[in-house]
Amino acid sequence: MILICLGVLCAGLTACDDQTTTAPEATSSPAPAVCEAVDALRASIDDLRSADLGENALETLRNELADVQDELDKISDEPSNDYAVEVDAVRAAATELDTSLEEASVSPSASAWATVATDVEALGSAFGDLGEAVADSC
Repeated sequence: MILICLGVLCAGLTACDDQTTTAPEATSSPAPAVCEAVDALRASIDDLRSADLGENALETLRNELADVQDELDKISDEPSNDYAVEVDAVRAAATELDTSLEEASVSPSASAWATVATDVEALGSAFGDLGEAVADSC
C-alpha cells in the first residue's frame, strides 16, 4: 500500500517539473535581487521534487517544504515586491501542502498521499506562474 502511495506522490512530484521555468540567460546588466531569490526558491522546489521518498518520506518532505517556505520569506522581504500576488499564491500552495503532509502523517492512506501529490503539483504550478511573472525582470 505504501509503495502505491509513494508511486502516486512521485507522479505528482514529477508533474511539477513541467511547471518550472528555466533560468533566464545572463545579461550584461545586474539582475534584481528578486531574481536571485526566485532562483533560490526554484532550487528549493527542485529539492522538494527530487526528495528521497524512502522510509522517512514525510519527514523528508516536511524538511524540504520548510526550505521552500524560508525562500518564500526572503522574496517577501524584498523592499519592492512587485510579485506579491504570485508569491502569495506560492505561499498558499505551500500551506496546502503542509496541511496535506500533516493529514498524511495522522492518517496515512492512498487518499492522503494522492492529496499530497495534488498539492505538490499545485505548488509547482504556482511557482511556474511566479517564474513567468519574474522572467521579464530577470
